[in-house]
Amino acid sequence: MASAERRSKNEDKLLSDGATPMVSDEGDDLFIQNENASLLLELIVPIAIIFGTMIVSYFIFNNMGIAEAFMSEVLYLSVLFFIKGTINSVNELVQISLNGANSVMPAVVLMALAYWVNTVANCLGAAEYNMSISEGLMSPEFFVAATFSITAIISFSNGSSRDAYALIIPFVLPIAYSFTNGTAAEPTV
Repeated sequence: MASAERRSKNEDKLLSDGATPMVSDEGDDLFIQNENASLLLELIVPIAIIFGTMIVSYFIFNNMGIAEAFMSEVLYLSVLFFIKGTINSVNELVQISLNGANSVMPAVVLMALAYWVNTVANCLGAAEYNMSISEGLMSPEFFVAATFSITAIISFSNGSSRDAYALIIPFVLPIAYSFTNGTAAEPTV
């Protein structure tokens, strides 16, 4: 890390020569910077569409509809960019979509693998095993510190706190639940 900081400061290089970045910059040239971009139309309305679709689908269908919310937002932005002339053809829209999907694929694969490990750990009963070996040794205070430390190490190792939570929660929730003698309880201060 120190050599990377020195290289960045002295040579003005973020990456060393021959390094392969973990995140591609393929999508950086997809859109030309537009001075006429509208904060309302291109940021606030899409966010409102996502949350609005999820809330409405929850109350009508008793399901959050996350995929539907994002697809509604993508449809809105596609139409908006066609109207504004930012995107000129369906082929260009497809190319942008494929490049965008390609640029996030490493993160999607990492997330899928984290959930796979979670499923395997649940099938093997890893949480119950951890509870049995730590039953007399674990105090609530030490448990919080250990959970934080382990989650931080996992998060730092793979670069994603979401994946760390997907891996650690199935192990720690049963142990945390056991501290309340099997009942959900408000924390005491």
